Amino acid sequence: MGRPALSSERSSQILLGEAARLLGRRDEWTELRLERDGYVGWARTAALLECGEERLREYASASQTVVTGEIAQAFLEPERSAHAGKLPWGIRLPCVERRDDVVALELPDGRRWWVAAAETQPASELPRPDRDGIAAALRSMRRHIGVPYLWGGCSPFGYDCSGLTQAFWGLLGVRIPRDADQQFQAGEPVEGPPLPGDLLFFSLSASGGERPRHADVRHVGIALGDNAMLHASGNARAVAIDELGTGRSAYGDWLHDNLAGVRRYACG
Repeated sequence: MGRPALSSERSSQILLGEAARLLGRRDEWTELRLERDGYVGWARTAALLECGEERLREYASASQTVVTGEIAQAFLEPERSAHAGKLPWGIRLPCVERRDDVVALELPDGRRWWVAAAETQPASELPRPDRDGIAAALRSMRRHIGVPYLWGGCSPFGYDCSGLTQAFWGLLGVRIPRDADQQFQAGEPVEGPPLPGDLLFFSLSASGGERPRHADVRHVGIALGDNAMLHASGNARAVAIDELGTGRSAYGDWLHDNLAGVRRYACG
C-alpha cells in the first residue's frame, strides 16, 4: 500500500518467504522496503514475521526450493489429507524433509507445509539467462495465460504488467526494478528486431514523433518473437498473448504505434 490504510491503492506485493526491511510502524501497519527491488510501502503487521539479521540470512540461504506449480496446494501432513493453504509459483522456501512424492517446505514462522514434489524444483536447476534458458523460462511463463490482471500484483493470484516481467526475469535469476518506467530505464537499449525475452515498452507519447522519456512509459510485455508479446493486459484483464502491428486487431496496431523501446537484461 502507498499509505497505511485499507482504502489505499495496492502498489506491489511481498510474497511468502521474501525479506523486507522495517522502516516504521503506525497502528496495525508496518512500513517496509522490499529486499527484492527496494520498493517501499505499507503492509499489515499481522501478515509479517519480524526477525533478526542472523535468522534472515539463515532462512534466505536455506530457501533453495522453488514452487513451480502455478498455485501449489499445500497440506498439513505428508498424507495430504488436511489442506493447509496454497503456494504461488516462483516463491523460494527451505525444503526440510522429503517422503516419497512429497516434500516439506518450511514457512518463515517454522511451520511445515507439504506439497507434491512434482510442483517444486531446486533453485540450482532453474534456467539461466542465456538463449536456451530464456526459451525455457518463456515456456514456463505461458502457463500464466488467463491469470487475472491485478494492479500491483506479482504472483499467479494476479499480475500487473511489470509484476509479470519482473517475475519472468526473476525466474532467470536476474533482478530488475518493479515498475515499467524503472525497468525501461534500467535495461540495455536494443536496436533492431527484439529477441525472445526482451521487454517491450509502450508510451502514449511514443507515436508523437518525440523520443519518450522513461516517465512516459505506461506498459510493458515480454517479446516472444514473430511480433508476438506475452503481457498482463489491461485490455484483456488477464495475462494474454497479442501480436503487434499485424492488422488483425485494433489493439495490436495500437501497441505497434505506441512502442517506446526495447530493453534487454542479459544475453538473449
